[in-house]
Amino acid sequence: MVKLDQLDKYQNIDPSGLRQRLKDFPDLCQSAWENVNSVNLPSSWKDCEHVVICGMGGSAIVGDLASDLVALQQTIPVTVVRGFSLPFRLTQKHLVILCSYSGDTAETLSLFRQANQFEPGLLVVAGGGELSSLATESGHPFIKIDVDCEPRNALGYNLMIVLGVLSRIGCIGISEIDFQQSLSAVSNQVMALCEDTPESKNLAKQLANDLSGKAAVIYSGGLLTGMGLRWKTQIHEHAKAIAFNETIPELLHNSIESLDEIALNGNNYFVLLMRPSGLTDQLLRSYEAIEKLLIRQRVPHKVVLAPQDSHIAQILTMIVLGDYVSYYMALDREVEPSRTSLIDFGKFLTQGSKPNSV
Repeated sequence: MVKLDQLDKYQNIDPSGLRQRLKDFPDLCQSAWENVNSVNLPSSWKDCEHVVICGMGGSAIVGDLASDLVALQQTIPVTVVRGFSLPFRLTQKHLVILCSYSGDTAETLSLFRQANQFEPGLLVVAGGGELSSLATESGHPFIKIDVDCEPRNALGYNLMIVLGVLSRIGCIGISEIDFQQSLSAVSNQVMALCEDTPESKNLAKQLANDLSGKAAVIYSGGLLTGMGLRWKTQIHEHAKAIAFNETIPELLHNSIESLDEIALNGNNYFVLLMRPSGLTDQLLRSYEAIEKLLIRQRVPHKVVLAPQDSHIAQILTMIVLGDYVSYYMALDREVEPSRTSLIDFGKFLTQGSKPNSV
């Protein structure tokens, strides 16, 4: 086990320098925002009535986070599609956004070919690959993911591309002032959580220590519904550790019955109650009930509060917190955080595809 303030140990466990790529998160957001605002988008997209975001892994989580933001503004539906098949027919009133870091993700290529048979608005967001070629050949707009990192750590770039598009077509309201204030908040978050900040002042290191040797059970709802999934998958990929995610209020109707079992096995589990600011009265009561039950049943847990800031700032800062928590968990477990050899082998077995194809 590595003590997280032993900075001399970092290079051996993280030889690829993932810690620097985590620090680059605000710069990726800024670059993507400038990129998307310079792209010509069809004016007809402003008349769309349903946004469909297609992808896998971190590329699909972009859709989950965007959907949570749009839902609060109650404009038009945003549906996230994972897998090989569209679950419904498309019309000219749909806008389909296909996101793939490499541009060679088999599932996303399949969805492109299906979507291209109809006449929806269609946008490809990819680093290149076959998907970008298909977009160019078919005359659809293409925005390049212009970053060099693990696919999962391109999330900030991809998210700002998608949110920029949704803002420009009137699906969500994000002003330049909103974005710049959010960028300032997330830059401060990186400074507060990076490896140079000691554990006594570093929430990410503290949470990683809480989770040391335990499976994370993440409860999330409201604006942070999709964020729980992001944290879970980052713990899987960075720390190679077990994590679960349950959503609020759904968990009050089923999984809350497992609290006694979690309490009996408190050395094996730790619950994170992820709470956004600005909750509705109904969600507030759900959160309060869950916290009371966690205390009552003596379940090891901690409440993780999003900052009392704008919705976009809450999303970006909580992404960064989760990324750092999972990174420090990897260091604690002494596993290299950037490598995902089993994911790569799984893709080879199923598709014969090369690594990093999400």
